[in-house]
Amino acid sequence: MRWFAAANTAARDATDVGILLADTILMLKADGTTGWKSKTVKGQMINDAFVFPGKDADVYNSNRWKVTYSTTKAGVPVVESIYLPQRTDGQTMESNGVNADLTASDAAVFVPAFESTALSSFGTAVIAVLEIVVNDI
Repeated sequence: MRWFAAANTAARDATDVGILLADTILMLKADGTTGWKSKTVKGQMINDAFVFPGKDADVYNSNRWKVTYSTTKAGVPVVESIYLPQRTDGQTMESNGVNADLTASDAAVFVPAFESTALSSFGTAVIAVLEIVVNDI
């Protein structure tokens, strides 16, 4: 029975959607064996001497990638974006320090999988990833 479960999982992982999910996890801090992760912190500030942590403290929920791509709506070109939560810091960046280098690191694996599999909010195919940017600066 375990063999069938393993074969089923392997078959799903080999689909375009399975490959896209695996490639997306490479771009995130999520562990590939436990899937997507999220965190929420709530609290009240009652101390006037409170100081927010610096942006390098890795505590902000906006620590994510903004993926901008081109698509169409009724034949008209459109640009849309999605967000990948909890970005990793190990990506190769462009010289501006904001854009991920689409031809290097895990982005080079993610981009073709995203372009061949993802659909826009209009249900149309993604034509091309235009940029992947750090969203918390």
